[in-house]
Amino acid sequence: GGTAMAPPPIFVCGMFRSGSTLVEQVLAGHSQVRAGGELGLLPTLVQTRLAPYPARMAQLGAADLAAIGQQYLAAASALRGDAARITDKRPDNYLHIGLIKTLFPDAKIVHTRRHPLDNGLSIYFLHLDPQLGYALDLADIGHHYREYQRLMAHWRSIYADDILDFDYDAFVRDPRPAVQRLLQFCGLPWEEGCMAFERVPGPVRTASVWQVRQPLYGHASGRWRHYTEHLDPLRQALGGSPVSAADAASR
Repeated sequence: GGTAMAPPPIFVCGMFRSGSTLVEQVLAGHSQVRAGGELGLLPTLVQTRLAPYPARMAQLGAADLAAIGQQYLAAASALRGDAARITDKRPDNYLHIGLIKTLFPDAKIVHTRRHPLDNGLSIYFLHLDPQLGYALDLADIGHHYREYQRLMAHWRSIYADDILDFDYDAFVRDPRPAVQRLLQFCGLPWEEGCMAFERVPGPVRTASVWQVRQPLYGHASGRWRHYTEHLDPLRQALGGSPVSAADAASR
């Protein structure tokens, strides 16, 4: 018979600055997993073989889709080395969950999320790539976040069993149960090495490089409280009312 098809990567996605680097480091602590980083494979397919996307998807038959899936897996397996699984942690792959599940029906998607105000503030402070135009304005970030939430609700309504919501704030408070849920979801046996996520070797090339190298810290969770008086544009764009300083302190 033919060679068995490689398992699809574990896709880690969500808003930028929502914990995807940390999740990948946890998974990379597992003996069966190699960290793939932010792979450009899906966005490249979207811009080339699948263009104009998504309209082109309707014209592709099962054989075309299988060939495209194989192309992706071949590129990913070159990076996987001798590990059984690889991660693809490009955050904005949340846009393409429908494509992922079409190409790889058994793919698992780890969706990272954190408090929207912390997340928005972190994006704003980071001055991400200017191509991410929304990242320069708090109201734009809030609007973008609402649209992202709408899209995730749509994907969840279709693929609920294959999307794990990984809550950054809960993880910071109590890592072990979050790691247990993550490994169980990915079909990986428990390994204590996954708890040593700040010591995983290998390059970290994302904006989170300085955070990942520290033992887990809680002060990024709830950081928005220090900026309450400046956050009304973000909060209103997220659909919430302005929060008074006293209310913020009590959260």
